[in-house]
Amino acid sequence: MMPLFPSRAIREADLRASEEYGLAGMVLMENAGAGAYRFLRERFPRARRLVVLAGAGNNGGDGFVLARHALLEGLSCRVFLAADPENYRGDARSNLDALRLLGGDLHCAAACSDAPLLEELSRADVLVDALLGTGSTGAPRGQAARLVGLAGACAVPVFALDLPSGVDADTGATHEPHLSAMATATFLAPKQGLFIFPGADAAGEVRVIPIGVPPAAVLPRGTDAALFDGEDARRLFPFRRRNTHKGRQGTVLVLGGSANYSGAPLLAALGALRSGAGLVVLVVPEAIADRCAAALPEAVLEPVPGTRHGPETLAVLENWKSRAEVLLAGPGLGRDPEALACVRKLWRTWTTPVVFDADALFALADPSGDIPFRADAVVTPHEGECARLLGLRSTDVAAARLDAVRRLGEALGCAVLKGPHTLVHSPGIPNLPGISGVPGMSGLSAASETPEMSTPGTSHVPPMPHISAAAGARRADTPREPGAPGTTLVIASGSPGLAVPGSGDVLGGVLAGLLARGVAPGDAAGVACWLHGAAGERLAATRGEEGLLASEIAEALPGVIEEVRHGKTGKRATEEAEAPCRLG
Repeated sequence: MMPLFPSRAIREADLRASEEYGLAGMVLMENAGAGAYRFLRERFPRARRLVVLAGAGNNGGDGFVLARHALLEGLSCRVFLAADPENYRGDARSNLDALRLLGGDLHCAAACSDAPLLEELSRADVLVDALLGTGSTGAPRGQAARLVGLAGACAVPVFALDLPSGVDADTGATHEPHLSAMATATFLAPKQGLFIFPGADAAGEVRVIPIGVPPAAVLPRGTDAALFDGEDARRLFPFRRRNTHKGRQGTVLVLGGSANYSGAPLLAALGALRSGAGLVVLVVPEAIADRCAAALPEAVLEPVPGTRHGPETLAVLENWKSRAEVLLAGPGLGRDPEALACVRKLWRTWTTPVVFDADALFALADPSGDIPFRADAVVTPHEGECARLLGLRSTDVAAARLDAVRRLGEALGCAVLKGPHTLVHSPGIPNLPGISGVPGMSGLSAASETPEMSTPGTSHVPPMPHISAAAGARRADTPREPGAPGTTLVIASGSPGLAVPGSGDVLGGVLAGLLARGVAPGDAAGVACWLHGAAGERLAATRGEEGLLASEIAEALPGVIEEVRHGKTGKRATEEAEAPCRLG
């Protein structure tokens, strides 16, 4: 896996490089700026006119180094300073002075009015965002905010240094104003906020640039966030043995369905079966049982008397309690008070692992707050459902996805926050191992094959990078330690084509199927989310992103799993310097 680091760890690493290893800041800044310039030339080979927007800190210093290398290669490079030249200090000031002595085209932004400055920015082939780095907090202010606003008004690609200005390096939150980059050169190690939406959308293509010190020498030995990809799924997926039979593949109970929602439990059952579950039992109201039997004869039907779930459901489930490995509750359940009371009781009393999705999550939003933590549970909300569970607005969750999934996971159990770059938080898991070098990503198209000036803001989600190893999730019988650190996985697959009705039901079925086969909750959530996302990518590549059906996502799963089995998810991450880190 590729660990993702908070800004605090990066700042401490810079200090260690200087204080413990004697690497001068000028050396680190030179390596950063020069490496970023090489990436820029690779990403935009036809660019001849650059404009650098330089902040007053070290991020501006990196921009001065890049501008110097552009000048030495004969490119036109104009630099606009966000502060008075006399306010630059340290290594940034030294590189500013060097650029001035070499004839750099330097201008103080405060001395330029908006109209001519906007005209200058609009004439560039590439705008280099060197305004704010990981040391900044909150929204851009002063001249930095002004330059961000003007740059955002131009139809010119943005190339960001370390991270786009206005993006939070830790949470991925975007402040106003902020810049959306086509590519980001991030230094030393990947920052969390570059991979978590909405920051991931603003970062564009991300590449880690070495700065002349081994990451393992200066970064923490552990981290609590990481990118999860197909190699992780391959290691954790419980591939069938030659002598297996359906009884060894696990039994899933799907509790759901109502008069108006017969399709949701069917899609969940299909997801479980298509991902390898041995047996799926549909516990649905008698009123829709015949429809379900006709639509999916491979599932076992256990009808509940009447048209909805209630006390009778508990009696039906009791017949399977000793024979099923996992209970998936929620798809198409409806919000009848008796049905919600039923699933609330199951959360407290069911003795095998549970997955709560859809309307079952509505039941957990109990005003009394009497919903205990379950180490063997997985909850799978989208942003609106997560907001209800946390007592927030959906816009609050969308703006702070990392914080939301962590809060939910620590309160209830393993939490999946669905959406772009789905997040999985497993509470109380020890930190993930640190990295041994700059993580490189293979399996992506070469820069020369990538459109140089693609339209910003499009919904294209190319294949994600491939990373090694995965964080183990704690087993259901592992005691929870209050206050213990948790692990958050960022799922490195997905497509906008997955945003269709029933897609989440399929995911719930895949997850339940993996739990039924003995995979630990956090591992099962990571693998299920990655497979689900990869199925969406596979369909988008052949059918396009529009008009996909949830049943088609389920049907694509066996092919994706077979590709995983044979290692066709891309090679493991290499440690090549400046290898691509992510496309997004």
